[in-house]
Amino acid sequence: MRETNLADLRRQNSRATDVKIATQDGTSQNGSILVPNDGSLHSVLEDSSKFLELKVLSGETRYICKAAILSIEALEMIKTDQLENSMKKMHRKDAHSVLKIPLNSDRKMVKEAYRRLAVEYHPDRYIAHNAPKEIVEYVTNVSKFINRSYMELKERTGEADQLRAKPSAATRYKSARV
Repeated sequence: MRETNLADLRRQNSRATDVKIATQDGTSQNGSILVPNDGSLHSVLEDSSKFLELKVLSGETRYICKAAILSIEALEMIKTDQLENSMKKMHRKDAHSVLKIPLNSDRKMVKEAYRRLAVEYHPDRYIAHNAPKEIVEYVTNVSKFINRSYMELKERTGEADQLRAKPSAATRYKSARV
């Protein structure tokens, strides 16, 4: 009973800070740790406990040995209202700004930007890490914008026309036999 009261008291006098922790085994984990209201992240790392309590996005609590930590970085986690505002802004953007490329980009640059962003914002990456539902929905919508922008620019650069005009292997084979 006393341990529960101490844990509750500690939670009341602390704030959750979102962090990314890299460990010696090469893994990194995102989650939140409790930092005393009158302290800092540094004070949590310097206290006498040997383990750090990390609450990951799925809600699971993990204990990480402080000696195994290579680096710890405070993160600014995005909030639901920020996601909504970001989606509203995305609706107003043109294809070049969605793909983060200049207006005079060639086909190769468009394709490279698309592939980079498609990997970065693929919803399966976030589902696999048990991201909150709001984040997965946001990433899914961003992914749709990326795909639409790519298709639009692909058509603009004439790549779609070239693909349609290119004869298939079966057509080339028939014409060779005649």
